[in-house]
Amino acid sequence: MSRIVAVTTGQFELHDYKYFLCQHQPRVVENTSLFQQRLGLGQIKILLSNPPEALTQELLDKAGGDVDKALEALQPAKSKAQPKAKE
Repeated sequence: MSRIVAVTTGQFELHDYKYFLCQHQPRVVENTSLFQQRLGLGQIKILLSNPPEALTQELLDKAGGDVDKALEALQPAKSKAQPKAKE
């Protein structure tokens, strides 16, 4: 089953057997039939479909719930090229 990063669209939580969604904290969850149904009813907003396996709830929490920052944290650090010494 695919994963999603999502929030609810209102002041409520949705609970599945293993996962839950709320309005103000994006969550990494399996796209279960309950969440698919609620998406069709407009009660869920998907922020990211099929996130990389390395994107965990813990990483998303460390990024303050910002999906873009969490994805950036997964990218390898860009090494700064050292200027060549003049001979």
